[in-house]
Amino acid sequence: MKPTDAKALVAVVVGTGALVGLGAAIVWHVATPSNMNPDREFGWYSYTPIRPAWFPTSLYLVGAGVLIASILASFLADSGLRIRSAAHRSRTGLFALLVVVGGALGFGAALAWEYWPPNPGDPGADVAALVPANGLYMAVGGIDTTGYTPLTSQWDDESAFDPVVEHPWLVFPLGGAAIAGAVALSLSIRDFRLLRHDSE
Repeated sequence: MKPTDAKALVAVVVGTGALVGLGAAIVWHVATPSNMNPDREFGWYSYTPIRPAWFPTSLYLVGAGVLIASILASFLADSGLRIRSAAHRSRTGLFALLVVVGGALGFGAALAWEYWPPNPGDPGADVAALVPANGLYMAVGGIDTTGYTPLTSQWDDESAFDPVVEHPWLVFPLGGAAIAGAVALSLSIRDFRLLRHDSE
């Protein structure tokens, strides 16, 4: 097997792992929408951030995708598989390989979701600006509510944080397969195919 062919296979599989990990990180962040809490007495709203922080979760998920895909790519390369420009060959092999890889990585993300679900992150600087020194919320629009009854903060109520992905065992594997399929389609358009070393 030529080194360039092996490197192309590893790069494609590892890149797919990174993209699937990034997709999982996005789901982790947006799984729960931010809340707007109404103040019934004054008709104003306060912003309560309950989404998890981007970091370090994003690094963990992307890194896990890259690590798992790297291990898998090394086995695939050792087995004689490679990626090369060959317009006359079938596209099926490349699609099948990447879709299976993407689905397997998505399955791993679903497993992580079950045992390591997203948790609320730390409030950012913009949110901190809404809270005066006395701990009372400031209404949206910059009106000072000092002396008014503070709004109930769902930040301190962990029960308010409820991830909305109801079927992670479907969402993550199907999402991973879709991402991998898009990568395979992009490569196929450029006439790249999956070949074996002994198929020439």
